[in-house]
Amino acid sequence: QGNLSVDRFLMVYDLRMMRAVSPIQTVLDPLYLRFLPSVSSRLAVVSALGQAQLVDTVALSEPRLCLLQMENPGAMCLAFDICATSQAMAFGDNAGSIHLFSAATDPLFNSFSRMTEQADQVTPFPSFAIDDYETPLSIVPLPIVNTDIPLASDWPEHLMQKCYRKPQPIDPEILRAMKMQGPIGYAPNPKASRRNQVRSNKLPSVYFC
Repeated sequence: QGNLSVDRFLMVYDLRMMRAVSPIQTVLDPLYLRFLPSVSSRLAVVSALGQAQLVDTVALSEPRLCLLQMENPGAMCLAFDICATSQAMAFGDNAGSIHLFSAATDPLFNSFSRMTEQADQVTPFPSFAIDDYETPLSIVPLPIVNTDIPLASDWPEHLMQKCYRKPQPIDPEILRAMKMQGPIGYAPNPKASRRNQVRSNKLPSVYFC
């Protein structure tokens, strides 16, 4: 009548012989099929209503009926999977619930599990009041910034030119009164300036050193 119906026979094909073999009959409408990793001949068949049946693809002459049912009446099964150790099966329905089936109290989901990598803990920075003038700002560490990103404190290039102070010319009075003793010259202090003071050689205001 134009409506689709699910066939309760699982069609089996032998890839070695490249031909179809006897189909497997189920008692429910199959929607999902999953092989048990630990038993390669065991197959889990799940219907849209969350019913599960375990069938054996080898021992067809001795059928063993094993049925499971999700505990959420009226919900539709949208996802199904079996863990790598075959100790647990999980069903997901359209109500947002996950149904876990296992014969063990503490099932092992993965034989080679590793610790979950968690995000690094955020370091809490110290805080102080805005009117606290005794606490130095250096107690708050600065973040590591990429060198390619310019900082607000970066000066323009024309204000960062290297410059050198030219030495002051020697006082002519010192050169006039200098007496040479070999390669070394001696001259009295003309006392034109105070002790330990040197005249400043001012630079243009555009340069900063």
